[in-house]
Amino acid sequence: MQLAIDHQTVASLLVNGKSIADITALEIGNVGENIAVRRALYLHAASEKQQIASYVHSTGKLFCVLQNA
Repeated sequence: MQLAIDHQTVASLLVNGKSIADITALEIGNVGENIAVRRALYLHAASEKQQIASYVHSTGKLFCVLQNA
C-alpha cells in the first residue's frame, strides 16, 4: 500500500515524540546546511517479514528495496 502525504502533514508527524519539523530544524543546526522535506510517501509491507528501505541521493536518484526477511 502507498499513500502520498503533503508537506504540512509530514511536518507534524511524530517520531519518538518529536515532530518531523523539529527533527529537521535540529539537523539543520547539526549539519549547517538547509534541509527541506518536500514530500513523502507511506509504504506498508504486506507482512512483518518484509522490510522496505530507501535512499535518495543529492542528485535526486531514488533507491528502494523490498526484502523478504
